[in-house]
Amino acid sequence: MNLLDVYNLLVTKEITEEQAANTLGITVTDLRFRLTRHGHRLPLVLATLDKIGNDSISRIDAAEVLGLSKREINKLMVSWQIKRPMKENVIDRQVSKIKWEIRKKYAIDFIAGGDDIETVAEQASVSSRQMRRWVSGLLEEHFQMTYKEMMSLTDARRRRLADEIETAENLELAKQQVLKSIADGKVSLEEEALKRLMSKRSNHGRKMPTNV
Repeated sequence: MNLLDVYNLLVTKEITEEQAANTLGITVTDLRFRLTRHGHRLPLVLATLDKIGNDSISRIDAAEVLGLSKREINKLMVSWQIKRPMKENVIDRQVSKIKWEIRKKYAIDFIAGGDDIETVAEQASVSSRQMRRWVSGLLEEHFQMTYKEMMSLTDARRRRLADEIETAENLELAKQQVLKSIADGKVSLEEEALKRLMSKRSNHGRKMPTNV
């Protein structure tokens, strides 16, 4: 149910304050505060927030309608628990990022002296030639070293290189385990992409005050 629908039902006394507050996920005290704070503008505020939630208006346009800043719109969205629909292109970008991380993970595994290039390439779902390019790219970026030079190093030296690259690329153990689960087919790319995006939204929301 849209925010404006709840408000209209409350105004016409078809639902009680308690019912309205429960539907909105806030306390009665908080509901009364908001009714007072926004006064006669509340229907417009709620209608605008509903449009954001339905993805029929942007936050920039909403800010113009309400005469507020984009930051204030963000605070209202958090306060009234409005979440815009996840756009497909946003998910696609996150999926692409995870694919890159998977390839990096297995390139680093090869640098560390584990499996051969064919094996890590298969695990990362790329060709051996592509995997070799990934390995060469990481070596060049972090150590100005060639693939051939790396192949002449001792196992201990290769492991140290891999450890340094992992740290520089922010591929901590927990993330590597998730990436391996995806590569093994235990977790889908889309599931992990959505999980990351929702986590970002949640963390962003916790940083903002909710009494708006």
